Amino acid sequence: MFAVSNKRLHIKLEASASAEMNINANYLKNILHKGQVIYGINTSYGGSADRRSSDIPEMQKNLNRFLNVGMGRTFPPEHVRAAMVTRANCLCRGFSGI
Repeated sequence: MFAVSNKRLHIKLEASASAEMNINANYLKNILHKGQVIYGINTSYGGSADRRSSDIPEMQKNLNRFLNVGMGRTFPPEHVRAAMVTRANCLCRGFSGI
């Protein structure tokens, strides 16, 4: 874990990853434009998933607020960097629509 938290580590996004993210983001935009419901994008999560919004940016802000409350203790910066690199690695696969 600490190898990825090194401050001098440089990470490069491959062109194929960027292309996949664009394809999936465009797919999500198209189905949202058609009014379809997508869990966690225009709905809330879990027991609140029946909540819907047409204001996607505001829904996403509220979901971030919801998920960032009550995290407990503060993590050292190297743990945070490691978590961010790990999450970025998952997101750049293009399946999330970012």
